[in-house]
Amino acid sequence: MVIQVQPYELDPFYRKAQAEYTVCLHNPENAHLQTEVPVPLAEIVVRHGEVKVVFSPATVGTYQLEVHLWLYVQDKYFGQYVALMEATGEVLEDNLVFY
Repeated sequence: MVIQVQPYELDPFYRKAQAEYTVCLHNPENAHLQTEVPVPLAEIVVRHGEVKVVFSPATVGTYQLEVHLWLYVQDKYFGQYVALMEATGEVLEDNLVFY
């Protein structure tokens, strides 16, 4: 299988991941996040990372996308947010890690 993607085609996935990252930060269940990092959450800069295509032998012919957002504070890598999505853009799960 060959998948050809132009950079502009990735933009909707990055935008969706950034929106989900914002939802994650503002979720009341995640209020503890601010106490876990040494800077205000508003100072974290989000940059586009990479998009990985994930195939599963359980569902031959279909794939999911891992959309990585890299998190920076004062131009230093600080963590990442990863959204696992269907090709439609539906987020199946996400993961936020601060280093």
